[in-house]
Amino acid sequence: MNYTLRNTYGTISVSDKFVNSCKVFTNLFEDTENCDNLEPLTITDSYDINDVKQLANFYDELDALSVELDNGDNISYLEYITTHQQEFIQTYTNMRRKPPHCKKVMEIYQCYGSAKLQEFIQLDSFFNNQKLIRGIMLCIVVFIYVDDKGQADEIMKTLMRVVEDQYI
Repeated sequence: MNYTLRNTYGTISVSDKFVNSCKVFTNLFEDTENCDNLEPLTITDSYDINDVKQLANFYDELDALSVELDNGDNISYLEYITTHQQEFIQTYTNMRRKPPHCKKVMEIYQCYGSAKLQEFIQLDSFFNNQKLIRGIMLCIVVFIYVDDKGQADEIMKTLMRVVEDQYI
């Protein structure tokens, strides 16, 4: 099931997983008591609709990766690093082990590049998608693992500026 997003610059189709992971939409659904996908969801004109489509595609590419839990169940990578964050930190970060799908995460990053990830962070100030931000943090972890700290530093600076602007 897909949703349609629109602003005065255009209309795009995005996955229900992306929409349902965005706080701006889940709050809207709660307020209106309606989460059907029949009517297009209007978004701010502040953003280029094609950039929003790229953001949703980036999210979907990371979300398509899965991780097997100890009980044998598979869950999406974004769900794993959000709901099992401490396990991820203990298993991979603290042990200095290569995270799952390291090569694929790097390929996804290379399709978009550092500048686009920084743009995604800015876009997320509207969408408020915790899983997306965790996905970007995962890219940083992969950069550090492959010792490409310079690009990770730039993304971290952007993340910190956004957090400071929103919360301080």
